[in-house]
Amino acid sequence: ATSPTVTPNGDGSARPIPYPNGHLAKVAENLKDGGGKVQVGDRVQYTLRAENSRYGSVWTGVSIVVALPQGLEIDLDSIYLTGPDGSKKALDAGVYVPASRTLAVFVGDIYGGEGYELVFEATI
Repeated sequence: ATSPTVTPNGDGSARPIPYPNGHLAKVAENLKDGGGKVQVGDRVQYTLRAENSRYGSVWTGVSIVVALPQGLEIDLDSIYLTGPDGSKKALDAGVYVPASRTLAVFVGDIYGGEGYELVFEATI
């Protein structure tokens, strides 16, 4: 079975709406003691979410970048990215640069109504 090719708007002029509404949010959850006050030796899960809330637009070339403060030791085996469809992808330790204590992940384009979550764990 085949179907005819359809061009949006009939003339090929469909374009994303300009000016995406990109947001970055960070949440930290203490995994020890039921999420109480954080103390030295506690393990914390960080979730960094990049999302575009403007439907019809595209936020292009997005990277999620975070500099880890001294005293926070990242677990390189805990890093993963969740895509807009809910799929989780474990990330290579190479996304973390120890010299600058920077974690950086390129996610690409984020369409309106979609988002990505970068998750990792670290010990205080």
